[in-house]
Amino acid sequence: MPAAEQHPLLDVERYKQDWSAATDPQKGFYLERTPLFSSAAAAQDAANSSRMLWSWAPIWLPWEYTSWLEEARSFHDTAYIGDWSGIVKIRFRGADALKFLSFIGTNNLQKFGINQAKHHVQVNEAGKIASQGLLYRVGEEDFLYTGNSAYWAFHQLKQGKWNVDAEIESAEHFVFSVQGPMSRVILEEVFASDLGSLRFNDSFLVELGDVEVRIVRTGITGELGYELHGSTRFGNLVWSKVVAAGAAHGIKQLGVRSQIVSHVEAGIATNDRDFISAAVNTPGAPLIPPTARSRILGSYELDDSSLLFRTPSEVNFFRQVSLDSHDFIGRDALAAEQRAGGPARRLMGLIWNKKDLLDVYATLFEEGPIVSPMDLPRFLGLSVDKVLSSGNVIGCSTSRVYSPYLRSMISLGHLPREHAEAGGIVTIVWGNRGEAQREVRAEVVELPFKPDVRRITSP
Repeated sequence: MPAAEQHPLLDVERYKQDWSAATDPQKGFYLERTPLFSSAAAAQDAANSSRMLWSWAPIWLPWEYTSWLEEARSFHDTAYIGDWSGIVKIRFRGADALKFLSFIGTNNLQKFGINQAKHHVQVNEAGKIASQGLLYRVGEEDFLYTGNSAYWAFHQLKQGKWNVDAEIESAEHFVFSVQGPMSRVILEEVFASDLGSLRFNDSFLVELGDVEVRIVRTGITGELGYELHGSTRFGNLVWSKVVAAGAAHGIKQLGVRSQIVSHVEAGIATNDRDFISAAVNTPGAPLIPPTARSRILGSYELDDSSLLFRTPSEVNFFRQVSLDSHDFIGRDALAAEQRAGGPARRLMGLIWNKKDLLDVYATLFEEGPIVSPMDLPRFLGLSVDKVLSSGNVIGCSTSRVYSPYLRSMISLGHLPREHAEAGGIVTIVWGNRGEAQREVRAEVVELPFKPDVRRITSP
């Protein structure tokens, strides 16, 4: 098959067989195996000047195309195209599909129109997040759920008797993200379609020749942006067309190295970067891929993974919880949290003190112990650091990242209510457990770190 349609190393049939085995209740819910290449691998390889690949979920993606500094700024300055195809995608079809998804989710789905998308949050009986991702309604009884913890929904379907068919279609379905102030201009040129009337979290189908693509106005950069969904048979073609049209507008291809910078700037917590799925404590439930937490760095003592379980309110997913509209798994626990005055902790922003940061890097050139330098723009894994106030541990910091747009080191702070006030000063302990460490002061700020303009009508 020509490269424009599908990269020859994307073995869809093998992929489908592997995921079928991974979701066999007799064999467990995760299968470790060699990743595959993206459906856009041919186009991506031509631009991958780093010559490095990163294994994200089931596929290999370029680590860095040109420079992480410009890639991490691209969605502010112009636009980027990034590959999110590695995310798990499960299709739910049937007369009970909406009822089932309401039962496992905290969202109110009563006004969920066809071609709309919602951030869907699912909790366990204790009210802790087991899965969260985007839910798309693509037909009257047809829904697509995407998220790295999406197996939880698949597992819950098997626990009851629902008139619903579920199919994992990760192998057949690409997801490309095009984000930034020039994203609309670029996509209108590619698809010869007017996107001005497309509201946030709405979608419609367009055609690129004979190729059908769904455009969704959504994203987690805090800027204008879209997702492109389609068959992996044509992933390379679509990627190439977007890059070609975007060249005149300064588009950048986004490597994995800078992929999550925007999440932190937008103040959005991410699975296995800021909290751990509570599904890991449920017998028979889907496992988080073992590599996700194989190396947890930082100063925070984390002997028990449940220390990073979170309720939706604890990570500011307030809008995704509707206690009055319907019954759902974990509703009683979330109602009890509300009666108690809300979450015991809040997610806040932390801006790290620049002088203290320079002192950390200075240990590389001075006598004495070397403090582990900070990966730039961030460590691409789970790193959790202690947060102190008056010398006492009060919480933790996650997703430490350098933002070239803000010219600051920032992170997300999980703080008790009494310390979750903008303007306060806390201390972060930098350095892995058992290694040399330094204390870094940080200012507490409200999230997001920058204005969220995702929902503003596009120009």
